[in-house]
Amino acid sequence: MSGGISVTGLSKTFGQGLIAVDGVDLRTPKGSFLSLLGPSGCGKSTVLRMLAGLEQPTGGEIRVNGETPAELRRSHHLGIAFQDSALLAWRSVAANIRLPLEVAGIRPEPGVVDDLIKLVGLEGFDKARPAELRRRPPGQAPLRADHPAAPG
Repeated sequence: MSGGISVTGLSKTFGQGLIAVDGVDLRTPKGSFLSLLGPSGCGKSTVLRMLAGLEQPTGGEIRVNGETPAELRRSHHLGIAFQDSALLAWRSVAANIRLPLEVAGIRPEPGVVDDLIKLVGLEGFDKARPAELRRRPPGQAPLRADHPAAPG
């Protein structure tokens, strides 16, 4: 199968013999969605980290659309959305949005970062740091923490 995800005999052993994953086989057709379900500690995150090339398997083979995780990274065919926020506190909203492009060696076209800021409802907050933003109900613009809302 050249399209989709193909995992064959995947295993991962850490340190002094801690077996995290052993003999995982799975296949999905191209364009499908996949959910890994199971109790805490069963190896879900380890499998995902190996699919993303963030962890090297001890054994087995991984292909996504016919490419290894390393090939996916080199060709920029891989995106990762972390479970926890991965914003850098010392970078502005705009700088955090630019970061994955910088890491990939891509210079964004003019206006791309501004368009993404607008898309997520942070227009006007491009220079704000993550700690300067407060959550607001959907549909309302975020507030800068140093500019609290007037009492209603």
